[in-house]
Amino acid sequence: MRILNLTGLPATPDQQTAGLRDLTPAKNDRLCRLMAFDTPPTPAVLLDRATQIAQFAAQNRHGADAALILGPPCLVGPLTVALRAYGFQPMFAHGADFFPAL
Repeated sequence: MRILNLTGLPATPDQQTAGLRDLTPAKNDRLCRLMAFDTPPTPAVLLDRATQIAQFAAQNRHGADAALILGPPCLVGPLTVALRAYGFQPMFAHGADFFPAL
């Protein structure tokens, strides 16, 4: 399984061995900007931002069928829904192990 790293953090060697693929530094910077909020986001802003991140992930898929996510708790729910709409299985990490979002 190929997993796109949408955490904003570099993959560990164990995670890379398990199939996690990092974004380029420039793309990772773009992702981090999409995941940041200057003010508390409204539900509409969260949905829009989740869609933007899912579109960004789809443009940078490179064969991945899953996406490892980490971000503000208020964004995680909308992001899992948006990623599924773009054909990704959202995943969470615990150490070097990956678990699908329910």
